[in-house]
Amino acid sequence: MDNATPARLYASVVGAVLVIAGIIGFFYNAHFGSGSDVFGNDTSVKVFGVFAVNGWHNVVHLVTGAVGLLAAGYAARAYALGVGAVYIVIAVWGFIIGSGDSILSIVPVNTADNAFHLLLGVLGIGAGLATEEPRRASAAAM
Repeated sequence: MDNATPARLYASVVGAVLVIAGIIGFFYNAHFGSGSDVFGNDTSVKVFGVFAVNGWHNVVHLVTGAVGLLAAGYAARAYALGVGAVYIVIAVWGFIIGSGDSILSIVPVNTADNAFHLLLGVLGIGAGLATEEPRRASAAAM
């Protein structure tokens, strides 16, 4: 991989992990509208017995993962910083509302999810800050 950076590694690895997590999650709980409440937040269904998921949670992982894989080639630093910040906010939000509740009343979270989201966030910020900002072509070079 030419011009490998911490942000590009983060975008590639985290993107792939999130896509795989989203796919695996659908095998455990693909419900969007039925379950323990009107939104399908059956938090008793856990991936590997650890992570609370539902269809919405899986879609969030698929989308953020796919964006990471796409951004790895041209916007890895922005992805790492942006997703890192968002996942830190989601983790803090999850810790505040507590295990077994749902973010925005549709995405179930538990302590394991919150810890995983915090780890992804901190790694993203770290990878983004460890990567030099891309240089912009000057008008004189054109």
